[in-house]
Amino acid sequence: MCSGWFWSERGFIFCAGPRAWLALPGKGDCFMAIKSYRILNLLPCVSGGKKLRVVAAFDQEIGDLLPYFNAVLERATYDHVRGTLTTCCYGRPVILSSRHVVIGQLTYPGLAEEILEVLKDFLNRVLEQKDKIAPIYEAKIDPIWQQIFISLPRTNCAACGEQTCMAFALKLWSGEQLPEHCSALEQPEMGKIQALLDEINDPLLP
Repeated sequence: MCSGWFWSERGFIFCAGPRAWLALPGKGDCFMAIKSYRILNLLPCVSGGKKLRVVAAFDQEIGDLLPYFNAVLERATYDHVRGTLTTCCYGRPVILSSRHVVIGQLTYPGLAEEILEVLKDFLNRVLEQKDKIAPIYEAKIDPIWQQIFISLPRTNCAACGEQTCMAFALKLWSGEQLPEHCSALEQPEMGKIQALLDEINDPLLP
């Protein structure tokens, strides 16, 4: 089993058993690179249909890093009170928290592993540049989410299954709900919301 400091093209790596810490040359900071993940649960997606939802965990907690992800992701909604950051990858909603990552709207289980690999690479890229990023600790809301919310009836009737229209708008944005689940929504608002959802890109992809 390896133990000690080793040089790689990415910098000095301290290896102690199965874990490796990466320190960039010339930097005092040292952090543990994310090496792996494990899938904890495979569940039906909350929005219904035949789609799946996966709950997974990385090999280290990432809660302290969420403000850094909040700073670099354009399409993200950060809840500093709950300690969650919602974004998307390959058009699928991704919710990051300290211990878990939840991926929804999956059409097949293998897609979860593809997304988790993209997430792992993205998180490590942010870790490498951590000293150059000014973290944003305040809540941040994607402007598309705001436009979706404005387009809803905002009556808080709860017929969609959510307590408020605000919660429904957030789940529309994250892909956990569908516009047709709002019985009070009519055209052209329905078409406007769908057009807004179509604008959402994959912010985690290069």
